[in-house]
Amino acid sequence: MKRWTALCVGLPGSLVMAGAAVWLVASWLGMPLAAAGNGLTLSEAAMLADHADAMRLTAQGADPNAPARVRAGTIDFTEHVMSPLEAATRSRQSGIMQVLIDSGAAITRVNYPVLWCSANRVSNNGAVLGFLDAHRPAGLPAIECAHVPIP
Repeated sequence: MKRWTALCVGLPGSLVMAGAAVWLVASWLGMPLAAAGNGLTLSEAAMLADHADAMRLTAQGADPNAPARVRAGTIDFTEHVMSPLEAATRSRQSGIMQVLIDSGAAITRVNYPVLWCSANRVSNNGAVLGFLDAHRPAGLPAIECAHVPIP
């Protein structure tokens, strides 16, 4: 009887420890597990202001200017396709925008109006608006957001 009691008490803890050991070894070897952001796009990392995943994805070759999927439930209830900078304007965090710029993302005369108007749609977004103001391309005329398509 004592053997079954010991087995019932010790087995769950042993399984948890074995699973944790597998997870630690896999993460140390750089193998993503399902719970470790597998399938996360750079645009999703930018939307979530996830600096670590953004840097990991760009180091693995993700293009910081390429539009990518943002899953339903991240912004609203529909899936979107947008650039990482466009997604970052919705995060309310300017730090992720700097990470993207440092990784090669470009704010240009073409994408600036979309970034500016997207940031203006989000309440309490002063940090992002200030960042965009500081990176506004020279000579860009006033932006009329009513005529700018936002992803």
